[in-house]
Amino acid sequence: MPRRSTCYTNTSVNLKGRWLEECGFITGMPATATVARGRIIIETKINL
Repeated sequence: MPRRSTCYTNTSVNLKGRWLEECGFITGMPATATVARGRIIIETKINL
C-alpha cells in the first residue's frame, strides 16, 4: 500500500519587470489578487 505524503508545498507567482511600475505597481505596495478558473487578477489597493 503506498504511503500518503503529508508534505505540502507553497505555490507562488513572482512578477518582475519595469512594466509593473508602468502599470502602477510599486515594490511593497499592497495589492489584492482575485482568482477564478483560468484567471488571476492583481490590483493595487491604492489608486494613484
